[in-house]
Amino acid sequence: MRRIAFYSHDEHGLGHVRRSIAIVHARTAAGPTSILLVAGAREAALFKLPEGTDTLALPDPPRFLRIPARRPARTGSVSA
Repeated sequence: MRRIAFYSHDEHGLGHVRRSIAIVHARTAAGPTSILLVAGAREAALFKLPEGTDTLALPDPPRFLRIPARRPARTGSVSA
């Protein structure tokens, strides 16, 4: 039996988690597999998962460890 871990840390939506779950379904259809789905979204455990699949929800990182979002540089000037 294969053992596979999927990691999807997407705490602002479920797109990556849903894609990982689709891969999990395809992988378990190919043969007996033990899968651990690691995600940043606690909602990952609410999806219908194949037999032999476990979930682990990671907590949000502390604020001081978060990488700020990059914003595009402004071009031109703003006048009142």
